[in-house]
Amino acid sequence: MNCPDVEKLIPLYSGDDLDPKQTRIVEQHLDSCENCRNQARGFEQSALWLKSNASTEFDDATFLQLRQAVRLEIAQIQTKPGFRDWIFSLWPLRPAPALSAAAIIILIAALSLIIFRSSTDKNSNLITVVSDPAINRQEEPAPTDALQAAPKAALRNPKKTIARKEERLAINQIGSSAPTDITGPKSEEKTETISSNNMLRIELQTADPNIRIIWFTPKKETQNDSK
Repeated sequence: MNCPDVEKLIPLYSGDDLDPKQTRIVEQHLDSCENCRNQARGFEQSALWLKSNASTEFDDATFLQLRQAVRLEIAQIQTKPGFRDWIFSLWPLRPAPALSAAAIIILIAALSLIIFRSSTDKNSNLITVVSDPAINRQEEPAPTDALQAAPKAALRNPKKTIARKEERLAINQIGSSAPTDITGPKSEEKTETISSNNMLRIELQTADPNIRIIWFTPKKETQNDSK
């Protein structure tokens, strides 16, 4: 047996707590090892010092007080409320009513959640319908009069539209002769008659200064001579 093993057994050897076999092994090692022998001598001196000091004697009254103090401390430890007792102290109701109240609260919360989800779904469907251009597209009503059926260009420039109407009216009144020239400089409305040998040239300035109507018609004198 080496020194570390013997050092572990020296305290038991000093207190006579080893069996005879281990005691002989330790004694043989102590005879050959001075260091372990010094440690064993120190433990033996400590044991002798403890045995030399007599224990203090107490009377019966002191022991009685000690017993009462210990019992009182034990009773306080046993009666000290735990975590479970603290929880139940906060919940003064009995278990059955408490469970019923908890079930009612859970039921109310579930119903509120269902109602909230249904209202959210309805709002989302309404938003989808309103934002759908295909559903919101409505057919434009058909034009009911000539003003609504007129082209947008004519509505933007009503003066040209009126001038064209006056032009058509003048052509219908004068005759069916086709115009041969529509040109001329800008000037005020006027009627010019240009005579020639056999034809009479009539030039009419329309309301639009850029448009003039020119046509030719036989002279009346020529018609009378032929008769």
